[in-house]
Amino acid sequence: MKTLAILILSASTLLFSGAKTIHQFAWLEGEWHNDGSPAFEAWQIQNDTVMLGGSYHNDGKEWLRDETIQFKYEAGEYWYIPTVEGQNNNQPVAFKLTSYTDTSFVAENPQHDFPKRIAYRTFKQGRLQKMIAEISGNRNGVEKKIAFSFTKGQN
Repeated sequence: MKTLAILILSASTLLFSGAKTIHQFAWLEGEWHNDGSPAFEAWQIQNDTVMLGGSYHNDGKEWLRDETIQFKYEAGEYWYIPTVEGQNNNQPVAFKLTSYTDTSFVAENPQHDFPKRIAYRTFKQGRLQKMIAEISGNRNGVEKKIAFSFTKGQN
């Protein structure tokens, strides 16, 4: 009986301690189709600390991967880590989350050439689930911002 009480106390402490997991970003999970383009992002939670994602485009013949993304919680911080095909010697670049809510996040890496900032947010538009992903930063001395609009599960 004493062991059961300790287990219940331990479980409730974890539940109510504000323990952080990747699951608070579960809204990102699934397939997001780029509005107006034959491209999409796909995300899947792997465990409590890692979500894997990727972006793909169709060249008219087949689907090609543009990047792989690891979204993880490690050492008390969240990280968005893309590896873009043909950029940065195909090495990952880590962006630390600097802010987040239940429906958005901002990840930054001031040392990276471009982008320096990556932001995602999701919202409802009628019955559709929408997402905007935006990259921004200084490129060749000019502030640049590129936004991508996605719809979940739409072709």
